[in-house]
Amino acid sequence: MITFKVFGTPKPQSRPKAFSRGKFTSVYSPVTAWRNDVKYAAHKVFEDQGQIDGAVIVEIEYYFRRPKSHYGTGKNSDILKASAPKRMTKRPDLDNLNKAVLDAIQDSNLLKDDSAVVRLISTKHYVFRDYAEGARIKINPIEGKELLSIDWTEL
Repeated sequence: MITFKVFGTPKPQSRPKAFSRGKFTSVYSPVTAWRNDVKYAAHKVFEDQGQIDGAVIVEIEYYFRRPKSHYGTGKNSDILKASAPKRMTKRPDLDNLNKAVLDAIQDSNLLKDDSAVVRLISTKHYVFRDYAEGARIKINPIEGKELLSIDWTEL
């Protein structure tokens, strides 16, 4: 299993942008600093481990700072309000966060192709003020290991 961390504020994959100039139309997908940070961290692992070619399970845990509104004011500014949510149910969406991370890992050459991901487990968490934002990424190659098969007729 390969595990690495990326520090910074996780950002979702941006939507492709289209523009036209005269007769020419072009589409591009902006790359965020977050995606570059993930690519750099994954590339460092690639340099140590080599490329993973085969089926993998990927687990990604995203960590975000809580908004100031979750804390009290004045002398209670370091105390979490009772009304503060335990789970992060606000934006960004997990699917867009995952897209940015998986594309960056593929761009780093750590994964030959992100279509090799056969199971993806991801979660969003809040961290307290003094903790770093970021993500912990685990990649578990499973080539040669038996996976459970699902018989869809029994569902």
